[in-house]
Order: sequence, then structure tokens, then C-alpha cells
Amino acid sequence: MKTKHWSLIGLILLLCQFQIFGQIAKNVKWSEIVTKESVSPVIHRYEILGDTVLSNVLYYKVTKDGVYYSAVRQDSQNKVYVFFPNKTHEKLVYDFQWNVGDSLKYEPLDNEQLLLMGKIDQIGSILLFNNKPYQTVAFGGNTKIIQGVGSLNGFFTHLFESINGEKTELLCYSKNNQLLYLNPKYTNCDGKTSYKSCFGKEYTKWTIIATYEYTDWGPIEINSQGYFTNLPSRYMKEDTILGKLSYHLQSIPESEDTEIMNLSVWVGDTIPLFDFYFVNFKSNDKYRAYALVDSIYFKDGRKHVRMNTQVLSYSSENNPEKFEYIEGMGTNRGVMPDMPYSYLLCYETERESYLNPHFKECKFGGMAVREHPVESRVKQTNHTLEVMLPLTATGAINIYNRIGIACKSVKFSDTSTISINTDNLASGIYILECKDDMNNYVVRQKLLIH
Repeated sequence: MKTKHWSLIGLILLLCQFQIFGQIAKNVKWSEIVTKESVSPVIHRYEILGDTVLSNVLYYKVTKDGVYYSAVRQDSQNKVYVFFPNKTHEKLVYDFQWNVGDSLKYEPLDNEQLLLMGKIDQIGSILLFNNKPYQTVAFGGNTKIIQGVGSLNGFFTHLFESINGEKTELLCYSKNNQLLYLNPKYTNCDGKTSYKSCFGKEYTKWTIIATYEYTDWGPIEINSQGYFTNLPSRYMKEDTILGKLSYHLQSIPESEDTEIMNLSVWVGDTIPLFDFYFVNFKSNDKYRAYALVDSIYFKDGRKHVRMNTQVLSYSSENNPEKFEYIEGMGTNRGVMPDMPYSYLLCYETERESYLNPHFKECKFGGMAVREHPVESRVKQTNHTLEVMLPLTATGAINIYNRIGIACKSVKFSDTSTISINTDNLASGIYILECKDDMNNYVVRQKLLIH
């Protein structure tokens, strides 16, 4: 293990970054989820709105589910107090002056004596969704409180007597309408426990821009192993509980799945990149390249996980954009991590569609993309490719390598099935392009020759 050495100035700067204040301020919202066996979960939403004066002391007003609930304040010693409407004086909720070994105490609602919340055995930190570190304290090795946010078991919960079998947890916390924390057990602030699927029930289509190709993938099928099939040589599958999307090589059944997306990661986590078509990436021994999770946010009802690396693509010179996982869609590079210089243009299922905001319509360079997937198939057996077209046609098939050089060309006439010998093609990834005599694309897709 490498030892980190900090200069005095560097240490001071690091400590100054930690968020000490935050909970007791305007424009703060948080929600808590209450669960009990055999009972549907209940979510309570809190918000700090405006201020008020009680006993000549300034407090902030707290609402619970839209109704006035209490008044809170935080003093210069980082102690937090609450004043409930039916009480004659305030109660100590938190003391944010922390040292390892300290006993954190609070004042219960119906008792004048300070009680022990726990003894601090560890002080750490956590990067919240804004990529800023917040200090944490642990009791018994488990993180219990985030400084500036409050208890992970609910902000006021410890002041009340526990109800048998009932469990309260912090669900979400936001400030100035920016989500900073989401309970990792859930996928959004409505208490959902699974992510949106990337796949439609009838069809799914990703339209990808790359330096040498336009790819229109779909429709999606499901084979006996439960994998989603969208390329002749690859299967895709997803785990909606963890928000994972991956692919598997059909030609190598014993191979491990390759991860495309993982929505369960946290800010500061390392994620693998499987090619060098990024900028600002780093390398290590396990993967060719990797990046760090930079931030997490929600947009249009989808969770986005943003990395600290920029996607290289046609549009990034004028519209630089960081690499992202997008809930229910895949990534902003599409769904094949080894396709060079790729960029998601459109996504579509029978229930919804998405258009990259850098473009006005689902086409690029004057080339319109098909609105519906073509029912074409490409089979590979031994050293032969068999292309099966949906209709009889006349035209030509070209096969390109990964850098766009034509490696093979075959003409066909008045047929719907074309056989191509691949003996002279080295193993690797190719693009097969089939055009009819009107110069229209009939098939255009990636191949793995082996």
C-alpha cells in the first residue's frame, strides 16, 4: 500500500473542502422512507422554508409533507437544536464537534436528560453527488451520520421512541435543487428499488454515430439463456436492480460478461474503459484505461452517472461532453464499449424515444436513419458469411476493417441471400455494409470474424 504524504498547506486545503454546514439553511430538502414488514413503505418529505423568531432566537422553519413541523437552528459550535410547536423549549438534536472516542449525545423529546446516540470509533468522509467531501462518523464500524446532512436513520428519528418493527432511513437530500445524496438501496427519490429497463417489449433501437459508420441496431430478441440478442455475435443482458448492462460473446460461451453500464457506482468510484477513445483517462494494469465517477444527477426522470473523461466523437469538438451512464438507455456512447469514436444519436422503443440534444433530428451529414429496424440477418458458419435480406434486391456488399479500409467487395443480383467467403479475412472486428442498386443501405452492422 502506498503512503500518502501531505504538506501542511495541502492538508489545510483538504480539510477546508469538507462540508461542515449545510443541513440548516434555506433551500434544503430531504426525504425519509419508513419501512415495516408486510406494510407498504411510507415516504415523508421535509423542507426548510424561511425563518422565524422564537424566544428572541432566529430559527429556520421546517415543513413535513407540506405542513409546518418544527423550527431548527445551528449555532457557532455546530450544535443543532429543534423547537417543536407543542414544547416550551428547544431540544439538542446533533453536536457536530467530532473527535474519535467522543460520545455523541442528544436530548430526547420527552426527557430532559441527555442520552447517548453512540460513541465515535471512526471519522471518515464521503463524496456526495456534487463531488465534494463530507465528513462522516461511524459507530461500531457503520457510518451513521454525514456532517451537514444528518443521520442516515432520519434527521429527527432518534428523538422519538422507536415503534416496534418500524425502520426509518434517509432517502434523499438536496440543496438548492441539486440532489446530493440518494440512499444506495433505492434507484430514485420515490423509493423505487429497480431501474428503468433499456429494452422495450416489442423492439429496441440504438442509432450510433462513429467515424466511419452509422449503425441501427435491433430488433431485440431473447434467447434460451435469457440474454438479449441484438448482434449476431453478441448477447446483451441487464440487471435492473443494480442498473447494470453488459454484453457476452456468443462465439466464446465461457467468456466473462463485459460491463457496459453500472448505475450502482458512487462518486469517486473507478470505472473501466475498454478503448482509448476518450480524453483525460488514466491507465492501470487491469484495464487498458479507467475513469472516475465525477457526479450523479437526475434529468427527465433518468439517473445519470457522469465520468471525468470526455467522449471523443464528431460532436465533441464543438460540443464537448463527458462520458455518462444514462438510466434506461445505456450510455451516451451507445451500448458497445469497443466501437471507436462512437456517439449515441438516437434511442427508441415502442414506448419512448430520445434524440441527442446536439442534433435536430435523427440523421447526420445529410444521411437519414431508418425509422424502423430492417429484418435482416447475417449468419457466420465456418469461413462463410450468409446475408439474408428481407426482400429480393440487386446491389453490392462491402466489408470494412475498424479504421474504415475496404477489405472485401461482393456484388449480388436479384437475390435475397448472399454467401461470402471470409478465408482471406484475419480475425477481428469488421463492418458489413450492404447497399441495393439505388444506393440505399439494406444492412449495416458490426461483425466479429473468427
